[in-house]
Amino acid sequence: MMKRNLKYMALVLSGSLLLGGCGAGNKQTDKVEFPFPENTIPAQTSNTEDNSAEKESAEKNPGNNKSEQDESDTTQGAENNGSSALGEIIEGSAPEISIVEDKKVWSTEDKSTQLLEVRKSIVTIENSGFDALQSALQERWNGITGDYQENIDMAREDYNGRAEEDKMFFGGYTITEQPQLARSDSSVISFRVFHGDYSGGAHDNYVYGGVTFDVKTGKELQLVDILNNPEGFYDEAAKYLANRLEEDYNDMLFADYKDYVAGTFGEDREVNWYFNAAGIAISYSPYEIGPYAAGTIEVTLPYSEFSQYIKEEYWAPHSSVVAKVPLNNNISGLIGESGTLKLEAVKNEYELYEVTVVSENASEEIGSFGYFGDAYVIRREDGRSFLLTSSDYMSDDFVMNVYEVTNGGLQKCDELSGAQFGSSGIGTNKVSCTVRLNVLGSYWGEMVYQLDSNGQLSQVDEIFNIREGSSMTVMKELPVVLEGAESESKVAVGRKLNITGTDNNGTAYFRLDNGEKGKILYTRDEETNQIFIDGESENAYFDMVPYAG
Repeated sequence: MMKRNLKYMALVLSGSLLLGGCGAGNKQTDKVEFPFPENTIPAQTSNTEDNSAEKESAEKNPGNNKSEQDESDTTQGAENNGSSALGEIIEGSAPEISIVEDKKVWSTEDKSTQLLEVRKSIVTIENSGFDALQSALQERWNGITGDYQENIDMAREDYNGRAEEDKMFFGGYTITEQPQLARSDSSVISFRVFHGDYSGGAHDNYVYGGVTFDVKTGKELQLVDILNNPEGFYDEAAKYLANRLEEDYNDMLFADYKDYVAGTFGEDREVNWYFNAAGIAISYSPYEIGPYAAGTIEVTLPYSEFSQYIKEEYWAPHSSVVAKVPLNNNISGLIGESGTLKLEAVKNEYELYEVTVVSENASEEIGSFGYFGDAYVIRREDGRSFLLTSSDYMSDDFVMNVYEVTNGGLQKCDELSGAQFGSSGIGTNKVSCTVRLNVLGSYWGEMVYQLDSNGQLSQVDEIFNIREGSSMTVMKELPVVLEGAESESKVAVGRKLNITGTDNNGTAYFRLDNGEKGKILYTRDEETNQIFIDGESENAYFDMVPYAG
C-alpha cells in the first residue's frame, strides 16, 4: 500500500533578490533540492543563538533530466480567452523581498552537545507601497516565536538514554522552515517553502509546500482563488500530471501512483502548489507517490496550456517580474517575450547535465555540470529581461552566469566563479549570492551583488558575511587587532573563535568565545592557496582548520 501520510508529516513539521544590464543593450537527508540548495548558506542570522554548535545537512538533487514540457508555440494560451497573443502587459512594480534567517540552538548543560536547532525566517519588503502584503508576510514569517520545550525535552531524553559510546553520534534534533522566492510581480508573490524535521531515526522528514499572496491585499491565495474554471482546471491538470509523471518519473513511482494523482485536487486534500516562471508547480512530497529516495517530485502546469482556466492577472505578462525558472520549460510569456525562451538540461553519457539557454533567435550552451543549482528570470520596468543561472561543475565548483534575453536576443553579460544564489532574496536590481571563500576555515560567504551599466556583477558591500564559520581552538598565541583597540594584541592559547566575515583580500573578522570581536590580518600563497598569519601557516595557530570540499 502506498505511504502518503502527508497531513501527518505536516503536523509533525509544524511542531517541531537584476539588475543593470549588458553594455550592449547520523542523520542523512536524501534528494533535497534547495531551498538553499542544501549547498548554500543563508545570508544573515539574527542574534538568537545560544551557542555556535551548528551544522548543515542535505544532498543535492539534480532533479528532472527530461523536459517537463515540450513546448514550441508562444501563444501562452491567450487565444483561449480572447486576448492578444501575449495579452496586455500588466504594469506595476514587483515587491523586493528580503529573507533573513533566525536561528536558535539549545545544548546540554555543559554546552558540549547540541540538542535542538531551530531555523525560521523573517521576510520583509524593501520597497514601499505594499503595506498589506508586508503585514501578511510578517505574520507568516517573523522568526522564532514558538515554544520548543517539548522538542528540547525529547532530544535530551534521547541523548541521556544512549550508552556513553553512542552519545558521540548524537547530532541533535532540528526544525527548519525556509521560504524561497518563486515569483514576484505586481499581482502575486509566491514562495516555495521547505519544511524539515529531524527527531531521531535514519533520516530527516521534509516536505516542500507553496505559499502565495495577493500583492495588493495581502491575502494568502488558495488554488481555487486563482482559477476562473476550477473544475475544468482540475480535470485537465490531473491528466497532464499523470502524463508527465509517467514520462519523467515512472521508474521512481509507486505502482498505484496514477490513482493518487487522479485525486490530486480532491476536496479532502490540500495540494502543494506555487507559481514559477513557467506555470503552476505541483509538488508531491516523499511517500506521496514515490519512496523517500525519490525525493520531492514536481511538475509545472504551463501557463500556455492552462491560461483558459486561470484568471488573467496570474498568467499574463508583467512589466516587472522575478521568477524561478524550472528546467525545460518555456518561460517567455510571463516576461512578455515572443517566441521560446527556456533553459534546457540534458543528461549525457557521462552523467553530466548539458545546460543550454535557448531563445527565439539563438542558443548557447552554458556548460556540462554535475549538478544544476537554480535559475531566475527577471524583467525590469525598462523592458529589459535577464536570465541568471547557477550550476556546479562537480564538487562545489559553482559558477553564476548572466544573460540578457530581451526581444528574443541572447547575450552573455557576466560570469561569477564560485557563486551560487544565496537565500536572502532576489529582485529586479539585486541578487544575494553565496560565494566560495576558504578563509581560515570559512567555506562560504554571503554578498549582495548588482549589475553595473556594463553588465558586470559588482559587490554592494566590502565584507562577505560568514554565518557558519566553524569554531577553532587557538593553539599558538594569535596576533589580532581587537575591536576598539589601536594596536595589535594576542589571543591566548585555548581560546575559541569563529570567523564571522572577510574582505577575501587579507582581513578576516572574528568573534571570541567571550563575545569579544576583532580582525586577523593574513596573506595567501597563490600557488598553494594556503593562508599565512604573521609569516606562519594558519595550521600553526589552530587545532584544525576545517575546510570543506
